[in-house]
Amino acid sequence: MFQNKRAGLDRSASYTLSKAKTVNKSSIKRQSTADDRSPFEQSIHRLAARAGDVPIGWRPVYHKALVALRAIDCPARAHIQLTSPRMADLNLDVGVTKPDSCIDGILRKLRLRTACTCELCGATGTLRSMDRTLQVMCAECAAPRLLRFWISSFVQQMAGALPSGSRLVYTYDQVPLQLRPLIPATAWSASGESCKGALAVSLSLIEMAAFQGRFEAVGNSLDLLVAAKDSQ
Repeated sequence: MFQNKRAGLDRSASYTLSKAKTVNKSSIKRQSTADDRSPFEQSIHRLAARAGDVPIGWRPVYHKALVALRAIDCPARAHIQLTSPRMADLNLDVGVTKPDSCIDGILRKLRLRTACTCELCGATGTLRSMDRTLQVMCAECAAPRLLRFWISSFVQQMAGALPSGSRLVYTYDQVPLQLRPLIPATAWSASGESCKGALAVSLSLIEMAAFQGRFEAVGNSLDLLVAAKDSQ
């Protein structure tokens, strides 16, 4: 009976050793396969690892480009390498070390699509300017951010208007379109006629400062709105 148990243990140990060798060979094979990837495959892998650096609205377009690049992988392209994604002329650009018509076409489509895709949500967008900041955004994403930008800009001016005794006067057309609804119609003063014969109105910065509290309240609400949308 002792011999039978010993034989069973020997068989179990032999099976375990055999299994360990098989697993080890499999691991070595997998490692070898990863190491044997061509420079082209490795560069696509690196691009995939950098997806987190791409604006969230552009990621679906970026992933489609990577899928298309993987689909044209072949020995003839083994030594071509792709460089990390970068912002260029407000679109997404991926460089390539050697001209190739298929690769160039995929990367050109990536540039063109990102140039008209909202960086924040992925909807159709256009280039928007907020002071020195330029972004591709759709109307829905741009509206609260543009209004918030102009509110911050004018509140800053209002804060220094009274202490400095500012004489700055804005005509109706000089006030950003987004801010006009925040100023009551009765606050404007007639200042002559415009070039088209219509009545021209204006408002001094000191007079506008009377509505600073309203501007700030709307600005705070916009901050909450943008934060809530970004967290979705």
